[in-house]
Formats: sequence, structure tokens, C-alpha cells
Amino acid sequence: MQEFKAADVNTKTLIKGMLLFRDVSLTKLAEELNKKFGYTFTQSNLSRKLNSDTVKWSELKDIARLLGYNIKIFPAQNWKGVEGEHTSNISTTL
Repeated sequence: MQEFKAADVNTKTLIKGMLLFRDVSLTKLAEELNKKFGYTFTQSNLSRKLNSDTVKWSELKDIARLLGYNIKIFPAQNWKGVEGEHTSNISTTL
């Protein structure tokens, strides 16, 4: 499976890619989010959120969970810290 780096892809492209890989339409995604997580999305307003890049973190986590994906956040190998100091390597899976 291909990994994406944050700098390589925006939220819309990421979600559209997940939908494509799972063969799920935006309409079906909206319906399932409403049913499983209590949202009130329509295909139209979900599309508007993607186009305006206003998808909330909680919504992205629910979309990923629904489509069978994990979101991983881990430190960059070459980060030197806010003031140039090296920090610890802690990895978190959400």
C-alpha cells in the first residue's frame, strides 16, 4: 500500500483517494457517516466541505475509520525542534 506524506496531498485528495480505493461514492459515504456517527451530511454539503477544505479533524477520523483506514502521526526524522534542539521520537497511532 502506498503511503502519502502530508506535503504531498490535501484533505480532498486524501478522502477522494480513500473513496476510490474502496469503490465508495461520496453519496454513500455521506449516508454511512449519518447512520454510524450521527452526522447530517448530504453529498452536496460533504462535497462543499472537501472543496473549501473545511473538514474537521473529528470528521476525517470518522471517514478513515468508516473506510477501514488508520491515521498515523509520527515525528519527522530530521526535525531539530522549535528552537533547533533535538526532541524525543514518540510515535502515535490515532
